[in-house]
Amino acid sequence: MRIRILFVALLFVFIFAAVSSADEIKGRMQSVDAQEAMIDVAGVKINTQGAKITDRAGLSMTLRDISDDDYIDVEGYFTGPGEMKANKIYIGDAEPDRIEGKIESIDIASRQLVIGGINVKIFQYARIRDKNGIEVPFEKIAPRKSLRCDGSWTGNLEFTASIIATSWE
Repeated sequence: MRIRILFVALLFVFIFAAVSSADEIKGRMQSVDAQEAMIDVAGVKINTQGAKITDRAGLSMTLRDISDDDYIDVEGYFTGPGEMKANKIYIGDAEPDRIEGKIESIDIASRQLVIGGINVKIFQYARIRDKNGIEVPFEKIAPRKSLRCDGSWTGNLEFTASIIATSWE
């Protein structure tokens, strides 16, 4: 009985870790191809095959219901440089643009890092906070850590972050 309870508890921990570690991007769609089940946000090619698409009220939608320039929030995972597989897509009102995922590389001197093949420039006066809300210097950020960067898309596969949240192990 104890082993079964332990197994179920571990299963929930692994499921929670998988769900909570999803990558995310927010921004305006540049193009949508309903036939190929692909969308583009700032040069990031997003495969939507099998993704759940809803508006902010939770009403189901299809790719044929949305158009270029709609604001979207995509949850999924990066599959390669500038490529993503969507699990959930929310269509709605504009919010701050965002990219969330694991750091692949970092250049402290130029204040840049790469997440999902996307070059993320860190604004000189960016606020960087840890999981407790304490401000930390850019130099404390390390590869393979997960970051959530709010800012704006400044080009294809290029993002400038002004607010950064991270968790430290």
